[in-house]
Amino acid sequence: MDIRPKSFIKRVFDFALAELDRRAQQPPQASDEPRTQQQAEAYRAAAPVLSDSVLEQPVEPEPRHRGPAGGLEVARTERGAVRVCWSVASSELQRSSALIDDGAVLCLRLVSFAASRDHVVREVQDRPSIATQGECEVARCDGRTVVALGLRSGGRFVSIAHQVV
Repeated sequence: MDIRPKSFIKRVFDFALAELDRRAQQPPQASDEPRTQQQAEAYRAAAPVLSDSVLEQPVEPEPRHRGPAGGLEVARTERGAVRVCWSVASSELQRSSALIDDGAVLCLRLVSFAASRDHVVREVQDRPSIATQGECEVARCDGRTVVALGLRSGGRFVSIAHQVV
């Protein structure tokens, strides 16, 4: 067997590519596939019968943008700004309001971290009294940024959803 490093690595890659091709050509095996003739008959009897009209109906494609996942969607723009889109359900607001004082307001909080020569600089920006859904663009934030959507009352903040950018 030739065990020179280049030929060995080439053999491994060739095997991996061949295995990927083989798996792509084979249909996946269903785990609930009947194994005997008796099971196959029971399976056919239990399967729903679809009429031709149902089979001819066009399938509606799913919408590409369903809104923010988990209530918060965050991305950086080409200029380096942070673009935030949010949506909060009333059930999430009620659950979070149980953890904080009455009179808390919905708030968008950005916490950015940047390394300086001697320590880490932490900057907090709050946008209080926002609507339950909306979007905005925040000025350029250098370094890592945590964007949180939550309730704020005084110095306390209860996060509903957050993401790191």
